[in-house]
Amino acid sequence: MTRVKICGLTRAADAETALDAGADALGFVFAKSPRQVPPDLVRSIVADLPPLVATIGVFVDAPPDDVRRVLDECGLSGAQLHGSESEEDIRAVGAGRVIKAFRICHSAELESVRDCPAGLVLIEPYVAGKLGGPGVPLDLDLAGQAVATGRRVALAGGLSPANVLDIVRRVRPHAVDASSGVEQAPGVKDHAKIRDFIAAVREADGMAAG
Repeated sequence: MTRVKICGLTRAADAETALDAGADALGFVFAKSPRQVPPDLVRSIVADLPPLVATIGVFVDAPPDDVRRVLDECGLSGAQLHGSESEEDIRAVGAGRVIKAFRICHSAELESVRDCPAGLVLIEPYVAGKLGGPGVPLDLDLAGQAVATGRRVALAGGLSPANVLDIVRRVRPHAVDASSGVEQAPGVKDHAKIRDFIAAVREADGMAAG
């Protein structure tokens, strides 16, 4: 079954809705962003979650010591690294609990995906200097090539209830990660969109199983 992460959470009610709808992981952004949240708020949200929920902190080029400290302070289970972090940085955080994001433009870059020591790699679009999000679709051919490397691959960027069924059906990633595609405004989730997004992923899983 495709794992689903709802990212960019800033409110306890949104986290609860995501879990009730069947999300497997919740993401909290500590890097500079419209969705940035302070550790104290994340700690309070995480403290009220059921046990064994995967909770991920998102960082960009933060020192590994700082990443580990925030993870411990907030009770998070893993880190998603979106900057130019080295393999040494990944290992210093703890490779098994790291999701490393890659902005793939060409097939030649897939070697970095294949060799990355992180437990999970995340592929997001990068077009003309613009990161993935509304209006920047994933390159599904490259995403499929990343999955074909044998790595556990998550897909992010521009995913929404309208397109995720087809993307999961075509690429068969290990996980999908949604943020802006399930929002009313940055950091404010749309509960209906969260439910529709996860339902679409499960429908794609059912089609594959059938």
